[in-house]
Amino acid sequence: MVRLRGECSIFLGLATAALDGFDGALGVGITTAEAIAVGITAVPTPISDDQWDGWLYHRFFSLVSPSVMNGGAAKDTDGVTGVSAAVRFEVDSKAMRKLPENMAVFVVFQVTEVGIATMQFHFNSRILLKLP
Repeated sequence: MVRLRGECSIFLGLATAALDGFDGALGVGITTAEAIAVGITAVPTPISDDQWDGWLYHRFFSLVSPSVMNGGAAKDTDGVTGVSAAVRFEVDSKAMRKLPENMAVFVVFQVTEVGIATMQFHFNSRILLKLP
C-alpha cells in the first residue's frame, strides 16, 4: 500500500442545548482478515486504543452545537437562522505498508455523545496499491 486519501464530513442534526454534540476520533489501520470477520470487538478503536502503533491515520475531533438545534444542520430552533455545526477534514496517509495475504485495511469511527444530539457521518477513501 503506497497511499491512502479520503475525506470525512460530519454534521449535527439535533442538539437539545448549546454545546451538545460529540467528541470522537477516526482511525484507519491494518489488521487480520479474521479480526475484521469477528467485528468491532476484535479491532482497535481510535479513542480506547489511541496509543496503538498500527494506525495509518488517526484524528480526534469535537463537534458541538453553538445553540439548540431541532431543524437539521442548516437551521436552529426558529427554522430560519443558519447554524454551523459541521466538521470536514481530509484523510491523507503516505504511511507505506506491505500488506501480506490475510491482512485488511479497516476504518473505525468512535464517539462519545455530549448531552443529547444526533449526527450524520460520511467517509470516502481510496488506496493506491503497488502490485508485486
